[in-house]
Amino acid sequence: MADTQQEISKRRQVLYWRLLTRIFEEKGAPNLDEMAGGIIEDAELPTLVGDPNISIDNLIQRYPELGSEFQALIPNGEDESEDSESEDATLRRAALFSKLMMNVFGPQARQPIITATCFSQWQNDVRHFHRGCGAAGESQESQEESREEIRRGIEEMEASLIERMQLREILKDDELAEQITPSMAIVEQLLRDKANLSDLALANAKRIIQRYINELKEILKVTVAQTKTGKTDRSVPPKRVFRNLDLDRTIWKNLVNWNPDDGKLYVDQLYFKHTAQTRQASRLIVVVDQSGSMVDSMVNCTILA
Repeated sequence: MADTQQEISKRRQVLYWRLLTRIFEEKGAPNLDEMAGGIIEDAELPTLVGDPNISIDNLIQRYPELGSEFQALIPNGEDESEDSESEDATLRRAALFSKLMMNVFGPQARQPIITATCFSQWQNDVRHFHRGCGAAGESQESQEESREEIRRGIEEMEASLIERMQLREILKDDELAEQITPSMAIVEQLLRDKANLSDLALANAKRIIQRYINELKEILKVTVAQTKTGKTDRSVPPKRVFRNLDLDRTIWKNLVNWNPDDGKLYVDQLYFKHTAQTRQASRLIVVVDQSGSMVDSMVNCTILA
């Protein structure tokens, strides 16, 4: 058993040394790449797990069974669990963790020029990283320290990516700017970078944001703009249609027309229910909780307000 655990430790070290070389060296180490590929294959994982260029979303799309594994890389808050896991399970977890780290801090995030597509892909990979590599199981103090350290590292990486993006140059060309597909990632970047935009670039940025807002408004207005308070608006006359007929009141008011001879009730007036309701107040106060994981919600709440 000791030999097995020692072998697992050595193979896991290969994966992590390969991860470090990919993060800090542009070309990595070919021999470590080859050894890592063999370990990934032995763990019965797709060879694409070792590819630093493929996103987590694309990987899960091709191999859906990996989705649950990426979300539970540290299920009990323990980085190592050889005693309760098989050799293959331990190596699979190490390989998938290495893949997440490589996508967030590796070569794709260190390219000299970052496109909007690359930035959006990186943001999605960061979300997978947060979901799969939490600090559960540690003390409260350790959790806070871990989260703060991870948050600072990711914020520094994000700032570096935005700085290297060429979006400012694209915004200076009307034709190129028109080809940009509005997305949350683009809106967030434009809002962060608005102080550095001017003239044509600023005008195109505003148009892109407005397009995104219009698309979101079409979705929101159906469920929000028509919200009712529940109080009946009696200032609006009831619609005289069958579904609004107040049968009980109609019978009660026409009882004076009851003819006992033929046993019939003659109705000379119909009564209808008021169904119109007052709408939601036009003035709303939106309170947004600001935190590192709430950036998407902040933009949505601002647009909704």
